[in-house]
Amino acid sequence: MVNRKLPRYLDDIESTEKKIAELQQHLEEVRSKQKVDEDLEIVKSIRAKKMTGRELLAFLEGIQNGTLVIVPAPDMGTEDEKPETEVQEAPEREDRNDENDGTETE
Repeated sequence: MVNRKLPRYLDDIESTEKKIAELQQHLEEVRSKQKVDEDLEIVKSIRAKKMTGRELLAFLEGIQNGTLVIVPAPDMGTEDEKPETEVQEAPEREDRNDENDGTETE
């Protein structure tokens, strides 16, 4: 005689797998919407800086090649005023693989 619980287990597994597939699809959609909103926020923030075309190009190149450092300006205002941030170029750095700190690992 076959255990009567086995068909219920199979039904439960099938139902659970269907729910998981639906939730994975929903999660993918939410992550996609999040990325779009983050991208829009980045564009909005950069455009708010009101840079010239050349300044914008230099700024974006600095971001892409990792030479851009964003340093918060010192707090000079009241608590209600948010300080501006200052953007500086990072100092040149050499490839870390070429550096020798005096320690050897074998």
